[in-house]
Amino acid sequence: MFQVGHSIHIQRQIQIQRQIQIQRQIQIQRQIQIQRQIQIQRQIQIQRQIHIQRQIQIQRQIQIQRQIQIPRMKQSDLPQ
Repeated sequence: MFQVGHSIHIQRQIQIQRQIQIQRQIQIQRQIQIQRQIQIQRQIQIQRQIHIQRQIQIQRQIQIQRQIQIPRMKQSDLPQ
């Protein structure tokens, strides 16, 4: 009788250990997924920042081009 009871107890312990392991695996998988999502979000933000920086540079270039063109136009307007 003691043997049977002991065996059932061991079986339960094994089952509990398996459940704990499965739960840990699920948590690890969730953590990995969360980390990936964070990385993807960071990448998207970096890409947006790069895009914004390019847009700013383009705008500056356009302004510089206009600044260069304005004096030229003024000079050409002068009577010769």
